[in-house]
Amino acid sequence: MEPRLSSLKVEDLRTTNAAMTRCISLAKLAAKSEVPIVLLGETGTGKTLLAQAVHNSSARAQGPFISF
Repeated sequence: MEPRLSSLKVEDLRTTNAAMTRCISLAKLAAKSEVPIVLLGETGTGKTLLAQAVHNSSARAQGPFISF
């Protein structure tokens, strides 16, 4: 069973792509920091999924998730 987006964490993300492996490593670091992050990319590339995973893995996970 796949996790729901609202409970997805960075640790749940899997890939065999080297660039995405690097992206996930950076996402893990971002989740530990207190700074806001901005994700840029083409439509449909998973920016919201990654942002939700970072949020859920952060100390602010109990707060609101804001995406625009």
